[in-house]
Amino acid sequence: MSLKKNSIRKPIIGLAAVAALGLAVFGVGSTGADFSASDTGNVSIQSGTLTVELSDANNVGSFQLSYPNLAPGEIKADQFTVKNTGSIPADVEIGAPFSNVNANLGSANPAKLTVGVDNYKPMAVVTTMTGNVALGSLNPGESRTYTVRVGLDQSAGNEWQGKSLSTDVTVALKQ
Repeated sequence: MSLKKNSIRKPIIGLAAVAALGLAVFGVGSTGADFSASDTGNVSIQSGTLTVELSDANNVGSFQLSYPNLAPGEIKADQFTVKNTGSIPADVEIGAPFSNVNANLGSANPAKLTVGVDNYKPMAVVTTMTGNVALGSLNPGESRTYTVRVGLDQSAGNEWQGKSLSTDVTVALKQ
């Protein structure tokens, strides 16, 4: 009979050991532990840029538009190109501030001189151009050529002979 008692005791002890091991491995029981895992990543923030490149048929980096020998009733055209060399889309504007204004008009009525940029702004009297003219939008790397038309009214008289006007205008990209 003592042999039988020992042979039953061994499987019971073995079952108890397996149960204790299972509780320890699977976190069941009184440990209160939760499984978790983590990893790290990177957040990088960089603002975009707006830069502009201007050019005309003869210059890169600027433009010089010229309307020589304008006669009464005549409209002349010249072109400049704007390139968005930045990294974000932007709206193109031309106009103020006007600087380095050199007007040799004497008694000539400036209302006789008109200017227009493509179809974005109809011909307007030079003296009424006080603000900016919106010329549309450019995506990064995109270029667009604009035509500036200058006209002298048919009624301009002798007071307009040999007169001149020059100014620097600002071309801006705005977000």
